[in-house]
Amino acid sequence: MGRYILKRLLWMIPIVVGIVVLIFTILHVVPGDPAKMILGITATTEQLEALRHQLGLDQPFLVQLANYMSDLFFHLDLGESYVSGLSITQDILTRLPRTFLLGMVSMVISFVLGVLLGILAGTHQNKWQDRLCMFIALAGVSMPAFWLALMLVLLFSVQLGWLPASGMGGIRYYILPAVALSFGGIAGIARQTRSSVLEVIRSDYVTTARSKGLKENEVVMKHILPNALIPIITVAGSAFASVFGGSVVIETVFSIDGIGLYMMTGITSRDYPVVQGCVVMLGIIFSLCMLLVDIAYAFVDPRIKSQYEGEAKKKRKAVAKA
Repeated sequence: MGRYILKRLLWMIPIVVGIVVLIFTILHVVPGDPAKMILGITATTEQLEALRHQLGLDQPFLVQLANYMSDLFFHLDLGESYVSGLSITQDILTRLPRTFLLGMVSMVISFVLGVLLGILAGTHQNKWQDRLCMFIALAGVSMPAFWLALMLVLLFSVQLGWLPASGMGGIRYYILPAVALSFGGIAGIARQTRSSVLEVIRSDYVTTARSKGLKENEVVMKHILPNALIPIITVAGSAFASVFGGSVVIETVFSIDGIGLYMMTGITSRDYPVVQGCVVMLGIIFSLCMLLVDIAYAFVDPRIKSQYEGEAKKKRKAVAKA
């Protein structure tokens, strides 16, 4: 098991490196001169050249990329903002807890409600419960998160006055953003759970469990759900990663000062190092989510356990014979 986890950890290295190279290259070829953006249109040619030299923008592309990757991987330094001059690493670390809290609350809502709706639909195939759950899932897939967020604000903040429309504070400020951010995840997990349950529910061991007189709840929790978990975990991991990606829009709508709003501010002000740093951080979070999915596979799927345990036994036997 340890070798499996180590293998997945090592796979993260080329993924993160690829993300860094890709976003650095894209922002390098984007039209616009950062020096002009910082100094304004009244700056002289000498001032622009001096600032470009100070920022290292007059160096070849490969040299800039190498310097950036060296600062990132060896010093954990994402550079400084063109606009504020502050450390991007420090700004991201300050905002990360807000984005992480919003993402975790949204993911818990997505997973719990998605699995419950999927089980209800799968165990009541072609009945009104199934149709209702799939209608909710279809609505979740179809509705853009920003549109749902605006509708929630109009209903619960403007019309009813129950919840704050924007800003940061107590848990009340996270309810509407979490609901808007989790709705798409609920839909995806519910659909996958229904599909997995329908595949498992026809199995012989489920029929045997029911013939023994077990209650339906016991059959679902002990026999159906554990065997349907593997594809559900895959969708849940992707939903978890997309939650952090979707935070860019949701945090902007609700004015939550997290990584998403920070990146959006960087985009509107053409502050390329900020955009670069946020994309790298979100890419690392996405990779960690996929790593957690792989580790969950190792504990849920007996085939992975047996594969690596079998290899370990063969090596021990080979060492003993030698």
